[in-house]
Amino acid sequence: MSIQRCFGALVLAGVLAGCGLGPRNVSPKLEQAVRAVRHMTAARQLSRSAFSAAYDRGTPSEYVSFLFSDLGAAEWPVAMDEAEAEAMRTAFITPLPDLVLTTAVRPSGPWPQLVLRGDDVRGLLIALGYEAPGRPAVLTEEWPLPQVTPAVGVREIFEDQVRLGAGY
Repeated sequence: MSIQRCFGALVLAGVLAGCGLGPRNVSPKLEQAVRAVRHMTAARQLSRSAFSAAYDRGTPSEYVSFLFSDLGAAEWPVAMDEAEAEAMRTAFITPLPDLVLTTAVRPSGPWPQLVLRGDDVRGLLIALGYEAPGRPAVLTEEWPLPQVTPAVGVREIFEDQVRLGAGY
């Protein structure tokens, strides 16, 4: 391998590691769970969420609370089988993985868990990944929650769901 290629490979590895994409000692399922939540909180997706209609200027902690409500849980990208998961991936949607509990409380079970929190002061969502209870987090990621307005029709759908008894 030429010196230029070696140098290029080292630079690329450094850039990827700096972006949080380098090798980590984290289960692929936890990484997938973070990607799924990041996708749900992207501005385009968030504007299509009932969250954008429920909260005019929603905070990260309100988003976490919403995510675990009736309306929020209905928006989770969950695949019922591998065919549905593949269809979601084809549409550039990361499904939440099997066997990873996503929660807003401290980890408690013997399986990988993703704990979500909101930091309203800094405007950030925080994801903490745990491989086992009683052990420190093996993954910590933070990202800003974008401020969005509801997409066309979202407010009306949200209001209909609330009239039908959905909670948030």
